Amino acid sequence: MSRYSFDLKWVVNRPVTQTFSLIDQLIKSGEIKKLKMKEYIQYTYMLAKYRDREIQIGFENKAGYTTVSVKAFYKNPKERSKIEFALNELKWRIGGSDVTITIPVSKEVIIKEKEIIKRPCPYCGTLIPIEAERCPHCGGKSH
Repeated sequence: MSRYSFDLKWVVNRPVTQTFSLIDQLIKSGEIKKLKMKEYIQYTYMLAKYRDREIQIGFENKAGYTTVSVKAFYKNPKERSKIEFALNELKWRIGGSDVTITIPVSKEVIIKEKEIIKRPCPYCGTLIPIEAERCPHCGGKSH
């Protein structure tokens, strides 16, 4: 039983029918070592195996290009690197590119208020800003 998984997403500059057929052909011909086809739903989904580890491949058609989503399962880091190597070879053979995820940055700016230093009014004792010329409470001169 596989304990871990990782996800990959590629973009291929060809229609989903061509992308699907090319991946199907590469896997079935054995050109990608140790990658075997298990089952598929035409132009939508493939279930492949790397040795006995499951690899799910989904296809989505987008205006003349294809998005390929891959989820691979593995038991340990060494196994993951071997599966990634096989999948990177597959991506290279079909002319795929990694999808870059852009995270929007907030344009909100937080402005901290400056610290106001206060001192007691000499007439009434109310705390007033140090730069104030008159006390807002009693009206007395602060200097």
